[in-house]
Amino acid sequence: LLEGKTHEVEQLHKQLTDITTQVSLQKLEIDHLILQLKDKTDEIDRLSSVDAVIKDLHTKIAENSAAFVEHESLITRQSDTIRVLRVDLERQLEQRNTISTSLAEKEKDMQCLSGQVEALKVESHNQSESARIAAMQHELETQKLKEEIKQMSARHQTEITEKDLEHTAQVNEYMLQ
Repeated sequence: LLEGKTHEVEQLHKQLTDITTQVSLQKLEIDHLILQLKDKTDEIDRLSSVDAVIKDLHTKIAENSAAFVEHESLITRQSDTIRVLRVDLERQLEQRNTISTSLAEKEKDMQCLSGQVEALKVESHNQSESARIAAMQHELETQKLKEEIKQMSARHQTEITEKDLEHTAQVNEYMLQ
């Protein structure tokens, strides 16, 4: 009986050892599962932060889309302004070309007038020379006339003196008679 009980106790001890081993293995398995769960929890936390980053990126994309639309509108307005400025610039270039042509024509006119002025200066110089010569001729003629007047005056005076003397002689002759 004792042997039977010892055998039974050994059997139970063996079963207990097997169960303890199984429990230890299951405990190791549970620890391993806990570690895996912790890893999964960490991964979920990381994914949650990634999800927050993704949501933030979606928000920024929405904001950037709105900014893009606004910038696109601004670009369109600036393109319109550039078109208007280009038309204005072309008009100004046309005006500048017209002014340049007009200036070239005026420059030709000015050169022509400059030539005419030079010709007038030469003519004026020639006329001045002619006037100077005429003045000298006039002076000579005046001198001649003065000489002639002096000579005529002297002749006239001589004639008057002769007539006075003649008259005085006649008066004296008459008085003597």
